[in-house]
Amino acid sequence: MTDLFRVLLDEGMKLAPSKRNEDALSTNAFDESGNLGRPDLVPVDESEYGSSPVRDGAILAAGASAALVLVVVAPQVRRIWQEKALPSLKKKWSGLERISSPDESSSGAATDPPSP
Repeated sequence: MTDLFRVLLDEGMKLAPSKRNEDALSTNAFDESGNLGRPDLVPVDESEYGSSPVRDGAILAAGASAALVLVVVAPQVRRIWQEKALPSLKKKWSGLERISSPDESSSGAATDPPSP
């Protein structure tokens, strides 16, 4: 089921504000005299609906914000990586290599598999 609907109201009817959700509208409609009416909701295919300036603007704003964050944050991330993370990883890696490789002066008994 689609989440996008076209609202069809009779002449002079207006949707009432929702009592449950702030900034939302109810499916109850009233005329100026307070008479209750019900709108019809027609499902709309999003491709049929097309784009709207508000939705297109929101997408553009989100993309621009993401680009700005990348431009502002990227130099700090690179600096932290080069100054802190990479040297630490190199140090730990070299320590692991020393532990896993057998010492040339030892007989190798510690690394040989047990004989059957």
